[in-house]
Amino acid sequence: MSKFNLPIVVTGCQRSGTTLLLLVFNAHPAVRGVDETLFDPKLLQIYLQSQEYSPAVCFKLPVIAHEAKYFAAFPGVKILWALRDPRDVVTSMVRLEFDHAGIKAPFAAHSKAGPRLQIRLLERALGDLPVDLRRELEDFHAHDSIPPVERSLDLNVTAAALCWRLKQEAFRLYEDKPVDLRVVRYERLVAEPRSEVEALISFTGLPWDERVMQHHRFHKGKVTGDTDSDRPIDRKSLGKWQEVLGPAQLEIIGRICGDEARKCGYGL
Repeated sequence: MSKFNLPIVVTGCQRSGTTLLLLVFNAHPAVRGVDETLFDPKLLQIYLQSQEYSPAVCFKLPVIAHEAKYFAAFPGVKILWALRDPRDVVTSMVRLEFDHAGIKAPFAAHSKAGPRLQIRLLERALGDLPVDLRRELEDFHAHDSIPPVERSLDLNVTAAALCWRLKQEAFRLYEDKPVDLRVVRYERLVAEPRSEVEALISFTGLPWDERVMQHHRFHKGKVTGDTDSDRPIDRKSLGKWQEVLGPAQLEIIGRICGDEARKCGYGL
């Protein structure tokens, strides 16, 4: 028997179902969930070896999706990479009102949280980037001095689209790592929840437990990202971009994410 608890890492791009996945796994009696707001790297050995987190611990860590080498060092790690249509990711990021340091503005607008923070972290981690992406980033950073509450919808859309694109660039960091990784498409998860959750549980090696399909009965209230923890899996958030984004915003997303999105099967 391994002396380590089974580590399950949920990562990828924010607003792609990472919180939902954590809630599902946290409903399993063998799993202890750790949200990124509570994760402390200094406690890693406790997470991995303490009886308190035995036999399995699920970390939700999209904020450090680029730390492939770090995750690969977790003994026996199972990685779930959340993927979602960039149009819906962008819509979620620009609609979510987020209070940071007393400033309430769209999640996509804050400089020290959300996609703008992710952009800086990912730029440093990835180093050399495609020419088209470097140009987009240079143009975007020219507006860095604009306060969160004064940033336009188009600028917030650009931030969210760049975040999605950079996350997909970061996905390549896992290609040469000896880890078990599975991509979790948000659209499939909400359209066929039972078959998808069964596949995820099987992937991790955990025994099946029906409670994972009833996760909303074991949680109450709002959690990270204004998510209703007592809401069952449903399709209500699919295609929300059609209510929010106009031609100008879709052009921005297509320009930044289009090629990569099409590779992922999204018809931008």
